Amino acid sequence: MRSEKTLASKMKYKLSVSLDGELTQELAKALSNGKFRNRSHLVEYAVKRLTEAKFSDGLEDQDG
Repeated sequence: MRSEKTLASKMKYKLSVSLDGELTQELAKALSNGKFRNRSHLVEYAVKRLTEAKFSDGLEDQDG
């Protein structure tokens, strides 16, 4: 039987975000290299890296 945490970590949730033009262009560049399947994959990767850095670099005390 799966734990709730394992099940929840495999579920995907749809989000809507707004980005400025420069970030949108950077996303397009990152997608063009073929490393990411789509924008969702790229954003998920970036958020995961940010979350990992938050705990390893002490960023949890920073705003914005």
